[in-house]
Amino acid sequence: MKVLIASENTRAPAVMQGAVATIGTFDGVHCGHQVLIDSAVNLARERGRRSVVITFEPHPRSVLPDSRSPELLTTYHEKLAMIASRGVDCTLVVPFDRARSLQDPDDFVEKTVHGLLRPEHVFVGYDFHFGRDRSGDAALLTRRGAALGFGVSTVGQVAIDGQAVKSTAIREWLRTGHVQEASRALGRFYSLSGLVVAGAGRGRTLAARTANLGHLPVEKLLPGKGVYALFVQCAGGVHQGVANLGNRPTFVDDGATLLETHLLDWEGDLTGSRMTVHFVRYLRPERKFDTPDELAAQIREDARAAADYLDISDQTFIFTAESQFDSLRTDG
Repeated sequence: MKVLIASENTRAPAVMQGAVATIGTFDGVHCGHQVLIDSAVNLARERGRRSVVITFEPHPRSVLPDSRSPELLTTYHEKLAMIASRGVDCTLVVPFDRARSLQDPDDFVEKTVHGLLRPEHVFVGYDFHFGRDRSGDAALLTRRGAALGFGVSTVGQVAIDGQAVKSTAIREWLRTGHVQEASRALGRFYSLSGLVVAGAGRGRTLAARTANLGHLPVEKLLPGKGVYALFVQCAGGVHQGVANLGNRPTFVDDGATLLETHLLDWEGDLTGSRMTVHFVRYLRPERKFDTPDELAAQIREDARAAADYLDISDQTFIFTAESQFDSLRTDG
C-alpha cells in the first residue's frame, strides 16, 4: 500500500486519479470502519479503479478547542497497517491542525477531496462530519460531489449482537475490562506492543517468571487494571499467557503502571526483545496479598484459568501489525 502525506502541493499520482475513496479518522479500524473500507475496495475492483483511504493525523479531537484528546485504540503505524490489510491501494494522510479545523466544509471538499484526488466515488459513515465546527456532513458532501463529478454513498450504523460498533463504546469496554466485547467490535483482540524490560526478579522466587512491558505506549488506551488471559507474540511464535496490568500492590505501589506477563508454554529471558500481548479475557481485579506465598498460589490459579480458556480461543483473532509494515511505502 502506498502512503501519501497531503500538503498544499500534493497531488495524488495519475494512477490514483478517479479512485474510489473513503474518508474518516479510523481510530481502531473497527468492524464499522472495515465495512466502509471494504465498500471502497470492492467498488474500486468492480470498476477497475484504485482504492484510497483519506484519513487524518493526529486525531482531530486532539486539536479541537474544548475537546479532550481521546486515548487511541491504534497507534499511527498500527492504523496504517490495519488499513493496508484490507487491500487498500493508497492511504492519503491529511495532517490535522488548528487551520484545518477552521477550514470551510466546501473548501475541504473542493481543495482536499476533489483537488488532491479527483475521486470517482466516495464512501462515508452515517455520522461523518467535517470542516469548521463539524458543520459539513454526508448531505453536503453529496451535493458538492454532484457538482464536482463524483458520487457519494453513506454507510449506516454497524451493530454486532445488538451493540452499536463505535470507538467510544470500545474505549469504555476496555477501560472496564470488558475485552471480549471490545474484541467483537474490533474484529480482533486488543493489543499492546513494546520492549521487554528487566524486572525486579521476584517472578523467579514465585516460580512464575514474567516478561515486563515497562514502557507502555503513552498515546494508546490501557485496559482496566487487573489480571488477563492473553495470547503473546514473542520468541518467534504465539504463546499462551497470563498478565497483571497494574501497580504491583503486594510488593510496591509507586504509581507506575506495568504489564507483567507470565508465559504458560515457554521459558527463557525476553529482556530487550519486542513483545505484543493480545487481551483475550479479564480474569479478576488486581489485589494486594498479605504474603508472597499467597500471591504465588493465586498466580498458579490464574495460570490454570487462563489455560482453560485459551485452549478454546480462536487465534485467528490475532492481528500482527508488524507483518503489514513491509507493504507500506510513504511519500510526502
